[in-house]
Amino acid sequence: MTHDQATIEAAKISAKAAVEAARIAADVAQTNGILTAIGASAAVIAAAITAYAAFHNARGTILVQLGKEQEQKETLSANLRVTIEETIKWVDDAVMLYKGDFAKPVELRVLPLPSAIERSDPKDLISLGPEINEAIALVRLSLNDYRRAKEPIQNRHRKAKDAKPAKLKERPSDFDAVISTAEAYSVALRRLNSLLATR
Repeated sequence: MTHDQATIEAAKISAKAAVEAARIAADVAQTNGILTAIGASAAVIAAAITAYAAFHNARGTILVQLGKEQEQKETLSANLRVTIEETIKWVDDAVMLYKGDFAKPVELRVLPLPSAIERSDPKDLISLGPEINEAIALVRLSLNDYRRAKEPIQNRHRKAKDAKPAKLKERPSDFDAVISTAEAYSVALRRLNSLLATR
């Protein structure tokens, strides 16, 4: 073997070694790429599982909170209905007396606001929605109208410094305003009660 042949042979071996090293490096790079892709996929899957777990836990908490809020609304609504019905009876009794013949003295009654409205936090009432709150406002306004209509009669027929309701022995000439405002108060209460019943 001549020196040229040996050089050629050495170059071939060197080239084969370089090709084999390049192939091995390519295989390592490909393996590293696959491992990196698998790692990235695993990270994405882990992030998705974590996100789902967080969503599921938050959803459960939100649903529990919504359930509690709904239960509070239903309890408030039921309490309102009971006290409104009691107040309607009180107001209707007063209207019947006011429309009577005054054979016996008629007490000029203090008509109450339903106790559930009076005791409730306004924030809780807001949760019932705008239509209910408008009806509550109308109830309050109607009661104030009744109080304004009753006040001059009350002042004329009550003894000085007496906090008790006046007792009327006969129907005052301006008594129709008291009757009509008491009836309007009853109508406002019935409307509110009806709205609560349909919720």
